[in-house]
Amino acid sequence: MGSVVGITLIILGIWILVSIYIKRSKFRFMSRWMLAIEGIGRVYNFLSGKHEHHKIKYPSEFGIKTSYLVGTIHGIGAETPTQVILFITAAGVGGGINGSVLLLVFVIGLLIANSAIVILFLLGFVNVKKNTKLYVTFGILAGLMSLIVGVLFLIGKSLLLPALS
Repeated sequence: MGSVVGITLIILGIWILVSIYIKRSKFRFMSRWMLAIEGIGRVYNFLSGKHEHHKIKYPSEFGIKTSYLVGTIHGIGAETPTQVILFITAAGVGGGINGSVLLLVFVIGLLIANSAIVILFLLGFVNVKKNTKLYVTFGILAGLMSLIVGVLFLIGKSLLLPALS
């Protein structure tokens, strides 16, 4: 699975850097999934013989609800079941109602923390989008980091990356 992640990160990094070079100040970030959806849409249009005036319009951005859901899933996905078991065991609560309540409180805290991070990020991101030079600079950094992390995954050196926990 690491090589798949690596390849998608390398493709994303190349796409970001090429897009910045081509579009310059009109550059906008796009996720790996949005790239995949757009690519599939283009292949579908090509194979089905769709012409320019019949082109299917694919969304270029997620809506607020979708973005929140994807962010929440990623945030929760970083918390592995092993961490939850370790957390409950360390608290000295084993099974039953106490364990369920502790797990529920943990998940609620996780949702609140992720929501706060998303809100703070969005407030900062909106301000960065207004400053084109800063936005493009962050784009270049994101593209380079995507390439570096992708190569590390591809060559099997992902253990050099910081742990999520």
